[in-house]
Amino acid sequence: MSGSDQKKNGLLDRLNAKNLTMGLVGLLLVGFGSGMLVKTGYGADTLNGIFAGIARLTGLSLGTVSAIANGLILVFIFFVKRELVGIGMLLSALVLKFPIDFAMSVYPASPNLAVGICSDILSLAVFCLGVALMIESQLGVTGYDGLTLIATEKSKKPFRRVRLVCDGITLVLAFLLKGEIGIGTVLGFLLMAPFIDFYRKKISGIAKTNPAEGEGDQP
Repeated sequence: MSGSDQKKNGLLDRLNAKNLTMGLVGLLLVGFGSGMLVKTGYGADTLNGIFAGIARLTGLSLGTVSAIANGLILVFIFFVKRELVGIGMLLSALVLKFPIDFAMSVYPASPNLAVGICSDILSLAVFCLGVALMIESQLGVTGYDGLTLIATEKSKKPFRRVRLVCDGITLVLAFLLKGEIGIGTVLGFLLMAPFIDFYRKKISGIAKTNPAEGEGDQP
């Protein structure tokens, strides 16, 4: 069997109801959590801080900026490591806009710092659970998470450490673009990698059709 046939069969093996459900729920949680973080009003995560800055400069909605950015990243990843381009990444470019803008329209802004901190932690928990579900569904991840996985593979460093570095770079960019920077951004920088790592360890293996398959595949 050729390498292309093996990849095709591998994709078909992953296209089952359990994985599709995990991927779709993860995508919705990522989008809703992103909107929650920005709407809280005390700083978004580093990536959405960038998107919020661009949205303010262009007049576009946060969801639209996210969709455009994910589309551009998708094209880049296609040429660098196209096996990461899956249903999840395609849906990120096409669908992620809607749960983001929905959260922005229904989630309340925080009236004070104490409530804002609690809201940011809740938002991060929702967002990171979504990221972990998308990664473990093996159907593809969002563009930013795809870049992080590529960096993890190339650097041969632990995912948690690489994620912290990537978040640090996006934090600087968000600051330069005058994005949504605040206590929530700091919390995101400190907690996002541990949250994702924790969730992945808890749900690892759920998406595998055969529990013995896929061992050692994780970055």
